[in-house]
Amino acid sequence: MEPRIDFSVDKTEVAVGEIVEIKWRCNGGEGSTELTIDNGFRQLTEAVGLSGCKKFRINRASKGEAHVTLKAAINGKHYSRTITIGVLGVPESVNNAKEIEVYGETQEQTAESPWWRELIFYVATLLITIPLFPVVYKLIPDFNWKGWDRFLEFMLLYTCVGAVLRIRWWFDLAAFAIMLTLLTIGTVKGNGYGFKQLGQDYAVYQHARKHKKELAKYEGKKQQNTPLPDNLLPKLPYKSIQEAADYTHPDVRNFAVQQTTEEPFATIGKYQYSDDMRQIVHAMSVFKTIYGNWKYVDDPRGFEYNSKASETIRNRSHGQFTGDCDDHAILMAACIQAVGAKARIVISCENEIAHAYPELYLGSKDNAETTSYLIEKLFSQYHDRVFEYHIDDNGDYWLNMDYTAPYPGGKFLQHRDSIFHVLNI
Repeated sequence: MEPRIDFSVDKTEVAVGEIVEIKWRCNGGEGSTELTIDNGFRQLTEAVGLSGCKKFRINRASKGEAHVTLKAAINGKHYSRTITIGVLGVPESVNNAKEIEVYGETQEQTAESPWWRELIFYVATLLITIPLFPVVYKLIPDFNWKGWDRFLEFMLLYTCVGAVLRIRWWFDLAAFAIMLTLLTIGTVKGNGYGFKQLGQDYAVYQHARKHKKELAKYEGKKQQNTPLPDNLLPKLPYKSIQEAADYTHPDVRNFAVQQTTEEPFATIGKYQYSDDMRQIVHAMSVFKTIYGNWKYVDDPRGFEYNSKASETIRNRSHGQFTGDCDDHAILMAACIQAVGAKARIVISCENEIAHAYPELYLGSKDNAETTSYLIEKLFSQYHDRVFEYHIDDNGDYWLNMDYTAPYPGGKFLQHRDSIFHVLNI
């Protein structure tokens, strides 16, 4: 004979703070029962008698659902009944908690979740807030409160994320599982967004705050070309300079690719999330080799000679490259292009002296901040570094790659506003 189980609540729709009465009765055998109260984000489970009643307060921060489940084991068989209670929201006034009677005793019941459940909620909130914050903080003005403004912004974002996760009791579990899975997959694959990239994003955030003035010194100052003196015009064969940057030549490609395998550039480039940043890291590996092995040699007297990049590589002696400024610019730009990054050659003029130098395309301000951080990481042995760049008409950043410093972004040889022509490779 099947047992009879009666299970009911006095309300199926309540406002936050209201008290709900539960009644149950199990007839037709011997056994045990267990009552579970889940008010949306906290849970209470306890053993109860085969019959009884209980009152509990719906204690939620927002609209949603509460679930009451009765599990019974009678005559060796298991039975389960669940009732869903709709939570409509917080009323204008909520009555004070009333004393309730359970099995003849007077006590007040509050549905509490186990410690591990709360831990998962807070960790899930943190896992979502951390990747979001480096993006969100850039959209909020800096109030210069000595770091407290960013701390308050982080806590506000953390609170908002937590409020969203509490809408449904399973949101935090799902968010925790999804974020942990995505970060793990990104870390294992090596070319996705993983724990290393997450750590780098926060390191970039701290670096950008520390070097805010240096990184923002040219914001709003787009490059402006200046006229070239007439007596220098015949001496600058633009077309031959562009043609000399033969970045598709096998010698150029093979040399440039070899540099990307050098550490620490290979490892750091591998875990960059975007193709742009990986290519920028590879371009910096090329810079290090060329800078460390460049010997300046003038052109023949009275003649402007532009050595092809492939020719400069073939003619190196004991690992040394030779040539003047335009030969260096051609080689650097060609090798940067050969590893997938984007380069250009800038012609400047000061005191009727022309100079050619390469620039690396960074693109967005975010990429510029990340590049500045990576230069500090990859060229840490050089102190008192500067970060010199131009901003073109599209608002894109271009980093100086001249031989004026042993690290990318060194000072300009001539005034940064002395540009009169740009050659796109």
